[in-house]
Amino acid sequence: MTETTTEAAAVVNDRCAACGQEDDHPMIHVWGVWQKPTDDGLLTVVNPSFHFDCLPDDAHDLWGIDRDAPEHANLKATQEAARAGTHGDDLRAFIAGLPSDNDVDTTPEA
Repeated sequence: MTETTTEAAAVVNDRCAACGQEDDHPMIHVWGVWQKPTDDGLLTVVNPSFHFDCLPDDAHDLWGIDRDAPEHANLKATQEAARAGTHGDDLRAFIAGLPSDNDVDTTPEA
């Protein structure tokens, strides 16, 4: 009998569009265009990825991400945890422990 073991694969991320780092921290991937200010003007990034603590404060205006909407409760909690210093596997465990916000009824009351 052959014994097999499974090891977790190393997390490979895209480079964060905001800070430029490539590491194992959880990220959010956005479909859209973001313009990053640089010394030479603006750099246009298509479908950018961000560490949760690097997500621009104007994300609501840019992509319609309302951090205060109930369907984005996990994003808000994750961003706050990341900005408080939780990263890597600790942030992944935090995210995994959050209740799903995919089942939130966003139908306006009549």
